[in-house]
Amino acid sequence: VTVLTDFDHESVFETLLLACADPTREVRAAAARGLFKLSFDRANAWRRISASTDDYRKSHTARAAIESGIAAKSFDRLVHYDMKIAYEAFSLVGLLILAGETTEIFDTIKNGTDEGVKNALLHVLSVVKDDRALKELNKLRTDTRLSETIAEKVKETVEAYQPVAV
Repeated sequence: VTVLTDFDHESVFETLLLACADPTREVRAAAARGLFKLSFDRANAWRRISASTDDYRKSHTARAAIESGIAAKSFDRLVHYDMKIAYEAFSLVGLLILAGETTEIFDTIKNGTDEGVKNALLHVLSVVKDDRALKELNKLRTDTRLSETIAEKVKETVEAYQPVAV
């Protein structure tokens, strides 16, 4: 895993990400160090995986991002002042949505404490528009624990899924 980071090329990105979810602590640690040493644009790497027609690849990569903790950390980065960091997080969250791996996203919207992060997650959901997420969004509409602001944003997000009449 350590040798892979010496290549500093997008071709090693997925392998390092998958190694971040390895059951061996040493492998996970080396992979995490390696991922953040890479200098290429990781947002584009997430986007390329998202654009893949291989659903298994998307799902496997998304699960590795979740298991390694990278996905959860990216939620806070959605509201980062550095747009490059925020865009990378946006790209990763978009992959999670397209892969159907939205449990953590909806848990954060329901139970998170940062309203900005909740708004950002809802924004990504309204941009990506995967029909599998719409079912969960509709469930959120009836959740009385949400703040008034977030409940309104959920409503707007659901409306974004509706086709525009011409």
